[in-house]
Amino acid sequence: MMLIQIIGTIVLLLALVRVLAGLRRDRSDTGALLLALALCALLYITLLPGHFAQALALLAFNRPLDAFLTVASVTSLLLCLRVYLRLNEMDRNLTKVVRHLSLREDDE
Repeated sequence: MMLIQIIGTIVLLLALVRVLAGLRRDRSDTGALLLALALCALLYITLLPGHFAQALALLAFNRPLDAFLTVASVTSLLLCLRVYLRLNEMDRNLTKVVRHLSLREDDE
């Protein structure tokens, strides 16, 4: 087992534990469930790279690690987009509250 496989396995296991802990608190989170399934698939690919070598070659990935890094990069970008959208929504809600309070003060 290569050093990068060991590091990837540790990172995946930590992420999986974190996602499963979140699922334990909120059982209805389908996004976390899909993320847990994707992490399990990536863990399987990382631990047993020979099984997916031919399929990944068809997808233009030379090594399973390349596929893992690509999926991890896309996932992190999607998570950043999700955080950005939530912050934008919170900003809009805060603006509504401040506008409402300022109009209420003007009436008094």
